[in-house]
Amino acid sequence: FGLHAGKAVQGAIGSQRKIDATYVSEAVERAEFLESSTKKYGLKLLMSGSFHRLLHPNTRRRCRKIDRLLLLDDDEDNDEDDDELHGELMELFTFDMDVAAIHRPQIKARGTENETISDSGSISAEPSRKTRKGER
Repeated sequence: FGLHAGKAVQGAIGSQRKIDATYVSEAVERAEFLESSTKKYGLKLLMSGSFHRLLHPNTRRRCRKIDRLLLLDDDEDNDEDDDELHGELMELFTFDMDVAAIHRPQIKARGTENETISDSGSISAEPSRKTRKGER
């Protein structure tokens, strides 16, 4: 997956028999670039800094910064003698998630019914509820 946030224009393309929606913008091109870059980085998901900034702070903390890229301007107006590179800096992030852990049943610890073993192997105890006689 390649995730980027930006503006886009939606339009219909096709014939009288079949019409498909298409999205055109620089933001769409960046998302496609990120998706193709996942193979280069060996990751399943890449997100741009602009998408990363839209995430909730708790989710943002779980992301890992991968790289910073300088996206060069396509302007032909730049002086050829100019040694400086002009462009936009884009940060790349990923979200590492153990997808198999989502579908894995929780293993009960050997101690009590209220303890479970997490994916990391640590044992966590859930608070037990003691009921009084007659409460349910």
